[in-house]
Amino acid sequence: MATRREVLLASAAPALALSAASAAASAATSSLSLSDPRGLMTALVKLRGSLDGRIAIWWMKGPRFGVSGAEVTPLFDNFVTSFHQFRKQDDGSFLVTVVELSYYVDLDSGKLLDKWRNPYTGELNDVEYIVFGPITSRLTPAGIESPRITPGVELKVKPTIRLVGAHADDVWIAEDVRATIVPKSGDRPRYAGNDLATYFGSRRQIDNVSRPGADATIHYQSVTNWRSWMKLGGRDGHLMARSSGRKVWSPDDLPPDILALARRLHPKIIADPRAALTARQPEESFQR
Repeated sequence: MATRREVLLASAAPALALSAASAAASAATSSLSLSDPRGLMTALVKLRGSLDGRIAIWWMKGPRFGVSGAEVTPLFDNFVTSFHQFRKQDDGSFLVTVVELSYYVDLDSGKLLDKWRNPYTGELNDVEYIVFGPITSRLTPAGIESPRITPGVELKVKPTIRLVGAHADDVWIAEDVRATIVPKSGDRPRYAGNDLATYFGSRRQIDNVSRPGADATIHYQSVTNWRSWMKLGGRDGHLMARSSGRKVWSPDDLPPDILALARRLHPKIIADPRAALTARQPEESFQR
């Protein structure tokens, strides 16, 4: 016959197991305050990349438009893949290193453009491709700071990070950057651009401390000056982008068309993103 002590222990076992499970679940999550700038920055890092320094890979697709007055003209599609690494600093900020590959393709055929018929001038322009990065900047709760090294130009940025919305398990965080690039030589014009990115992901994944990086998608818009290779001079108007994409963790998970372009045009970067992120910053990174 069971003793009184054995009966009490047996009856308490389910409650003890439930308590242990609750404690384990509690230990695995830490609800970030999205109304606190530092909590919002941490959530953004988990959406954009990873807290542990793992390299996140992004792809985006979408058209670029020319805007002149109230007339919007589709110009070409823009395929982008980029590599992002976040390294946490002692003060709680993050150093962010980025390499970006951007390709302009024909709207109808999807073929890479090396020459492009300019609808505004009728001229056939040579398309310019420049690898952006590796560029390292500091991310603080106030937003991304200007890189310390900006060869050949003076670069000023005005960043903002804000919570767009949070409902049930859905979270949207906007990271906007207004940038002005002033070349130190006179062969390129002053450039002004506005990058407007909205990252979307799961609140459960953001709060899960065992996941340093969350799954995420992006909706991206930009308003910028004409690219210098378009040779539009002082023509009134600007470029506008509308793109969408997703974060992946391996180049093999990129869309086949983007992966094929990257392997053909930048095989070393796509084969070894870590080496690309630690390479010397190219002089032409900020040419626009």
